[in-house]
Amino acid sequence: VSIFILPPSIQELERRLRARAQDSEDILQSRMKEAKSEISHFEEYDFILVNDDLNATYQKIKSIIEAKRVSRYKKEDLNSLISQFLS
Repeated sequence: VSIFILPPSIQELERRLRARAQDSEDILQSRMKEAKSEISHFEEYDFILVNDDLNATYQKIKSIIEAKRVSRYKKEDLNSLISQFLS
């Protein structure tokens, strides 16, 4: 499963990067440019989440992963059960 996590806005992304105070201005601008490039590929992902609240986003990610695990598990169980009927 692929999950793309977006910031609430491009301005918020820049604010978050600046708040970390880890990168020079050149690196920050490079990261912003790279982020825009990555965002342009959002359609390639199974799920897209907007990270406006870290805890809520974390819970959504956990839910997606758990749902995928259950669906995969259930499908395998179902295939086994169905094969019993068909043999």
